Amino acid sequence: MRHVIKAGGSVLSRLNTPFFEALKQLTSIGHEIIIVHGGGPHISGRLEECGIPFVKVDGIRVTTKKAMTIVEETLAGNVNTSFVRTLNQAGFEAVGLSGYDANLFQCTLLNEEKYGLVGKVEMTNGRLLRHMLKGGFIPVICSVGVDENGEPVNMNADAAAEAVARAVSADQITFVSDVDGVLHSGKLIAAATRMQIASLMHDGTIYGGMIPKVEAALNCLDNGIEKVCISGPALNGTLIVKEECAV
Repeated sequence: MRHVIKAGGSVLSRLNTPFFEALKQLTSIGHEIIIVHGGGPHISGRLEECGIPFVKVDGIRVTTKKAMTIVEETLAGNVNTSFVRTLNQAGFEAVGLSGYDANLFQCTLLNEEKYGLVGKVEMTNGRLLRHMLKGGFIPVICSVGVDENGEPVNMNADAAAEAVARAVSADQITFVSDVDGVLHSGKLIAAATRMQIASLMHDGTIYGGMIPKVEAALNCLDNGIEKVCISGPALNGTLIVKEECAV
């Protein structure tokens, strides 16, 4: 079973024992794991340290050429390297990757005038990832891509994770965030269908910061990924599927 795990930048520093134990359990039952990560808080911190102003439009960080240098250094350098080191210290065989490696993420600019150097994935090198999985490695991919000229571009990590999942025909994608999953009356919803999730969005049960997470999950279902999970670091959150299931 191929399983893509997207770790948001806000939770990378909190991926402790429960996360590594859950990851070991998944690999022990035959899951082939690929991890895609962002690093928004780390990027914001470095930009502030360097005195580089930044804004977000439509939830997307407008990325100038100067800011892109910091994004690349932060994600492909500090964040990815630290994450890979931690995984290997926990007993895994993890390998760090960015969009540069074998043109993993080939992108066009989403809207240069509006967002600057923010890329939209046009092609993903699934062959590279399949070879790594076959060798027993865990690819750990940061959300930096390259444009048609081989220059770096910033990427939405959710979109990068979805592109990876589609490229390797993943069976499941899990979005790891700072919440344990979708809650109803304070209780975790273990499983739901797409229609049930849409109803919870409509009646306001799902609101605020959970909405973009759920929308990304539903988009993955619409693009051929059979199972999508929204979870906390223990990887046991809300499983969302297209077909009927018990809630």
